[in-house]
Amino acid sequence: MSYHKDRSIPEERLLFILSHSPVPTAIYSGPNVMIDAANDAMLKVWGKDRSVIGKPMEEALPELLNQPFIDILKEVIRTGVDYTAKEGLVKLVVDGKLQTFYFDFIYKAVPLEDGSIVVLNTATDVTDKRESMIREQQLNTDLSGLNDQLNLSNAEYISVNAKLDEANAELQLQREILYDFFMEAPAGICIYSGPDLVVELVNRRYQMLIPGRDVLGKPLFEALPELNGQPIQELLVKVWETGQTLSQEEMLVPVLNAETNEMQDRYFTLTYQARKDAKGTITGMYGFVIEVTDQVFARKKVEQSEEHFRHLADLVPARIINALPSGEISFANKQWLDFSGLSFEDLRDFGYEQMMHPDEVAPHTKGLQQAASSGNPYISEMRFMNTDGQYIWHLNTASPVFDETGALKMWVGAATDIERLKQEEQRKSEFLNMLSHEIKTPVTTIKGYVQLLSELAGTQGPAADPLLSLSTEKLDKLILKLTILIEDMLQFGRIESGSVGIKKSTVDLNQLIASTVNDFRLIHPRYQFNLRDTFSVSMQGDGDKLGQVFTNLLNNAVKYSPGSDTVDITIFKDQDGNAAISVRDFGIGIDEAQYDKIFERFYRVEGKLENQFSGFGIGLFIADSIVKSHAGRITIESTKGAGSCFTVHLPGINN
Repeated sequence: MSYHKDRSIPEERLLFILSHSPVPTAIYSGPNVMIDAANDAMLKVWGKDRSVIGKPMEEALPELLNQPFIDILKEVIRTGVDYTAKEGLVKLVVDGKLQTFYFDFIYKAVPLEDGSIVVLNTATDVTDKRESMIREQQLNTDLSGLNDQLNLSNAEYISVNAKLDEANAELQLQREILYDFFMEAPAGICIYSGPDLVVELVNRRYQMLIPGRDVLGKPLFEALPELNGQPIQELLVKVWETGQTLSQEEMLVPVLNAETNEMQDRYFTLTYQARKDAKGTITGMYGFVIEVTDQVFARKKVEQSEEHFRHLADLVPARIINALPSGEISFANKQWLDFSGLSFEDLRDFGYEQMMHPDEVAPHTKGLQQAASSGNPYISEMRFMNTDGQYIWHLNTASPVFDETGALKMWVGAATDIERLKQEEQRKSEFLNMLSHEIKTPVTTIKGYVQLLSELAGTQGPAADPLLSLSTEKLDKLILKLTILIEDMLQFGRIESGSVGIKKSTVDLNQLIASTVNDFRLIHPRYQFNLRDTFSVSMQGDGDKLGQVFTNLLNNAVKYSPGSDTVDITIFKDQDGNAAISVRDFGIGIDEAQYDKIFERFYRVEGKLENQFSGFGIGLFIADSIVKSHAGRITIESTKGAGSCFTVHLPGINN
């Protein structure tokens, strides 16, 4: 870097300008990176006071020890090569907390006459810009540190006459450094003189704000005539007349584009300060300007998106709510406010959990913990209290939202009123239960008459009518199917009402399964039921209901195997040491995508082949419910077109 002896601007003026610059600035020297100077803006960035000046960087800012900046500074001091970074990440202890910031910064190597290197550091905080929620901080801090140091240096120069020449040379060098900094500062800086605000000097950054516009030596409002009549003109006149500093954030200033000759809306954060002579008379003005147009547009875009979201959230029939990780509500749509009868503030302060049914608070809390761990939404049926104090059923979904680091950022919840569906389900369950009871009595009577006819045909011997024997046999099979269907409907009603009523006793699973298989051999003589018994086991359970499980599985194996006549039943010990009973058919099979759904109530597999088979879709639902009530589970393996294997796993005692 080279310096010129003659400058058109006095040193004091340069120092005054830089002392009021909002740009964080510091000067370092020596192999230990000694902090020779730092203005208030830099101290604020560091979160430190002026006691750090004169200390090595490692001592002043120990949090930088595990970061690259001290090593980079040492390299710049050693080599004299500048270092520039954009959006550099730095962690600083500010307000007692280690916080993350992003900066555009320059380490500028400045050689001194004695051959040593000092580093001029300027930085711009771009944290908000990076996060797209940008608000430029007011650039109105003082750079009094450098001025104080120079005043101190001047006092030392006066007291040490023997070193006057050396001190003057050093002072000139400092002047050159300050001037270079003024010209290269990341903020636009302009100096005006006189009541017409004649542009005396602008730095490179200021000129970049108005490319192609020649303003030097001209009155501001003549050089930029589009500013006439704008609010900025009145404000600058007020600064001249009163001496009061003007500070504005994100001020709209339409400016002419010299290339397109069109006016453009632009936003600036600016500071204008009166310039006074030794007597305190206003002689001009200093201007510090940073353009924040991109940041303002980005923020407005975010605000528009938020408004669009809120509008959509109010239009959807679901009740939408957002909450912070702490659980504090940050947004609730109109449907929630109408349902609760509360304002947003009251709903937020009242608490979301206060509206839940007491029985569901604990499961909901546990579900949220699981969702936060897995990243999957928590879906549940819950009751919330309305304005009448009534608890209304909802299908509630709570989805966790994570930031780019994987930390939980917020919760998004949606609740849909399913009260009518619940009431319909209850009425349907009551109807099925009533219907099953009403049908069971006449079916039992019919079964008795059919058995009587069968006995009558048997007593006639060879003289018996073969049509009568065949008819009673078919009637017996149909009555058995009807009995199974009725029992399924009754059991379904019990499950829906929560009154399954397990009556436990010691059940010999091998004997129970063998008896059930023998019944099916009699009813379906065309089929070959292969029972393979490799594990003798008993358990505490309800024999009738467990029998219903295996009856349903065997019935499905027969029903969905129209092209096969073989069913394999195996009793064995699974890998967990529990009893396992598998029922394998060689029928139409099931797609893997439907494994989880087939145990849902009223679910029936869709397809051309499947639609040929009758049923309500409750058999597997009942079987799964009974097995779960015995602390067991049902697994499935199936290949489309090749058959299925259902395995019941139950805790048992090895006989």
